[in-house]
Amino acid sequence: EVYDPTTETWSLVGDMPEQTVSLIGTQSMRPAILLEMLDNGKVLAIGGLGPSAGGLYDPSSGTWASDGEPATSSKYQKRLEHRSVLLGNGKVLFIGGWDGRAQRGSMMDSVELYDPLTGSASPTGSLSGPRLLPSVAVLADGRVLAAGGLGGISFRSVATSEIYDPQSGTWSGAEEMTTKRILHTMTVLPDGRVLVVGDGPNRWTEIYDPSTGIWSRVASTIAGRLGHTATVLKDGRVLVAGGTSPERGQPFPSTSAEVYAPVADTWTPSTEAAR
Repeated sequence: EVYDPTTETWSLVGDMPEQTVSLIGTQSMRPAILLEMLDNGKVLAIGGLGPSAGGLYDPSSGTWASDGEPATSSKYQKRLEHRSVLLGNGKVLFIGGWDGRAQRGSMMDSVELYDPLTGSASPTGSLSGPRLLPSVAVLADGRVLAAGGLGGISFRSVATSEIYDPQSGTWSGAEEMTTKRILHTMTVLPDGRVLVVGDGPNRWTEIYDPSTGIWSRVASTIAGRLGHTATVLKDGRVLVAGGTSPERGQPFPSTSAEVYAPVADTWTPSTEAAR
């Protein structure tokens, strides 16, 4: 469905190609389908468990067209629990994930570059190892930072990070975060630094400085959370909201929100920040 901010209403549009969001385990719903707004105004959907690897939504007609092939096709790889990001050149990077099989060997280190002009993707430089659900951010110079998620030999949360260079099509290792994280957010601040927030009970917050390549701890959040959102406001502050907060050892949905001020390095409950 599509939301119209002028009328503050939602309306149904054409159904997506056959795809199914995956419920992995019993603790949380993890993203199987990701959406990317292309420069031409269309919306690319990639991922899912259905026979189609993706779809393309055209807002002018309000309809979806299949933009994927069965998983055996060479158009692009079927993947879930991956990440995607729109590059400055209009292409979309598909990063890591897994192909839906139960075996650990199906975890992916592959990365593909989708070209809207051709409607297909081609392999580009691989990650240093398989990685699921990392957080990614496009840096001011056009490179892509990927950090955390599930990886390593035991496939648990990791602190490793790496950087993709679109010019060379390769990944290079970067300094590790100060702590292991999954289902966290990475937000590019107006000054080009990257704010990282979240990982359940972990309230530690850190910032990556591309000019030095160093991660540094900053003020901790008021509440621990994961699977939340982080949005840069017009004044440069960052609004962090929702997600789940652990209570009694179990994750519970959270309605709380807080605002980070990078200059002052402080967090404020959103109700107080609005006054």
